[in-house]
Amino acid sequence: MTSSPADANNEVHFLLQGVAPERNDELIGLWQTYAPQFQLLEDDGPAGEFVLEAGLYRLVRFNHRVMRVFWLGAFVAWEGYVSLHKQVVDPDNADFSRFKNMIDTFNRVVTEKDPTAVPLPTGVPEPGGFPPLSDPMRGPAELAVFCVGWALLHELKHIQHQQEGTAAPYNADPVALRAEELSCDEYATKFIMDRVNDYAKNQNSCADLIHSKRAIGIYFALFTITLLSKDGWADTASHPAMQQRIDAIRKNMGPDSVTMADAIAHAAFAAFFTSATAASQGRVSTPSRRGV
Repeated sequence: MTSSPADANNEVHFLLQGVAPERNDELIGLWQTYAPQFQLLEDDGPAGEFVLEAGLYRLVRFNHRVMRVFWLGAFVAWEGYVSLHKQVVDPDNADFSRFKNMIDTFNRVVTEKDPTAVPLPTGVPEPGGFPPLSDPMRGPAELAVFCVGWALLHELKHIQHQQEGTAAPYNADPVALRAEELSCDEYATKFIMDRVNDYAKNQNSCADLIHSKRAIGIYFALFTITLLSKDGWADTASHPAMQQRIDAIRKNMGPDSVTMADAIAHAAFAAFFTSATAASQGRVSTPSRRGV
């Protein structure tokens, strides 16, 4: 079973409007030019089936599992940042137990046959749910929207490549396939980041804070991908190494005003790589406080 194509399209369009409201006219133009069809699948396939793919020149298929994973990944990343910050402030009372339990829940969402049956950690709302502004979980919920939106924009760029004849052939060499992935990363990042100043001016808001918030959301998408690919962070036949993707994306984030985002991302990644769960999985370098 699948959701109605019209419903899925409207939901994705609405989400992307929220991710970058200042680009709504462009978004409408993209829909008119490329006519993407987003299809939400039910999770009735094999346990662990993770669907997020673009093909047939206009179809983007995804399932509940991938949406739940990217949503939860943002909360896990936030908890990593909070846990490491507490350790720095009060090292004698450092406690990463909630962070590790959240990673365990994340892994269950990835692997169990019905990901929606896995209870989310205490305080984490269901995907799309926003706690009151006073709730500590409101911040990561808002960041999760950018996390999910970035992943969908990445797939939208694949559709553009296919229609414009610039996509790597299915049987292309790994270099060409990896280059297309980096192109899609760049597109998703710039779509979210490039016109922040326009939005800030419209809303009479601080551009630096908006830059940082959006950058954190993108970093949390990368954190989620890192959790998903825990057994292979090096180059694959189709995707660049995680560190190469992080480095390239950081260059496309814009001004130095994302330094706060760099610091939060550094803490989230550092918490992961220094936790007992990650210790047995190997290491890659983490984002520095001034970049990645």
